[in-house]
Amino acid sequence: MVHTTYFIRFDKTKILERHLLKDGAWHFRSGFEAPLTTSGSKVYLFANKDEIFYVGKTSQKSVTSRFVSAFKASREQRISGFKGYEFKNHHTDSLLHVFTSADWNKSGPKKGTAHWVDDAELIEAEVCYLIRRKTGQWPKYQNEIHFGRFKEEHLQAAQKIVTAIRKRNTFLPKSPIPSNGLPIR
Repeated sequence: MVHTTYFIRFDKTKILERHLLKDGAWHFRSGFEAPLTTSGSKVYLFANKDEIFYVGKTSQKSVTSRFVSAFKASREQRISGFKGYEFKNHHTDSLLHVFTSADWNKSGPKKGTAHWVDDAELIEAEVCYLIRRKTGQWPKYQNEIHFGRFKEEHLQAAQKIVTAIRKRNTFLPKSPIPSNGLPIR
């Protein structure tokens, strides 16, 4: 499983800045990079140093496609029925943790068949459940979770994700956005 971390700054309609965590420091990026831009399912989490407040999954080739519509959508202007991320109304920056694995969706029924379930969707649900079990609450801005018949490997992946985020959040460098609000590049 590959874990990629960005610090993002956003407003209610779009992502304004992206800073990739690489070699223990933040590096400004004009867009997302692989593996976030390659084919395959992805589990992503928006968080700060203290809490994971949204868990999602996408099967779109690039997370950019998912985030463009999710930040553009609102309660008043839904996109394909989606009202967007509620946290964008309460935060202006976030850590973005994205997990990918070449092993997801390799076994089981074929995509498009009646019994096909995306591994990332099951892992997303298990991450939410682990947060609920530990804190007594679902992630703060979670608006839906699709539970399904998970396998032990989904729960193990979810545990690895939660552990990886806690470990990485312990050693994060200082925010790439200084108190004057101007980016460090």
